[in-house]
Amino acid sequence: MMEMLPAGDFKWSHLFTVQNFIDLDPDSDVGFFVDAIKPNELHDKLSDLPPFPEAVSVPEDMQSDVTRDARKKQYGSNGKYQPTKKLIQNLAPKTKYIAHVRALQLYIKLGVKVTRIHR
Repeated sequence: MMEMLPAGDFKWSHLFTVQNFIDLDPDSDVGFFVDAIKPNELHDKLSDLPPFPEAVSVPEDMQSDVTRDARKKQYGSNGKYQPTKKLIQNLAPKTKYIAHVRALQLYIKLGVKVTRIHR
């Protein structure tokens, strides 16, 4: 799925509830700030491609052994870790996540629970 992201002219609305996301037109230009969780029983199903990707700086202690070994192999044991932002997907709860209605409809169909709509 590839969509243009909105760049401005945002408007707040109090008219939406978690229940009526599915009824919205997926081609509309509506997006939401939501809090969402992925229930534990869905973790195996969603682990290969979790919804709600986010750009985060991954701390060194969260890197896998394979990643650390590759860095040491390329830069030597003195290779200093320099955190950079990466687009990652994980199963952690999301707070104030910005999502387009089409993506949100897909995530809800997959079983993700939207716990709150902001504004």
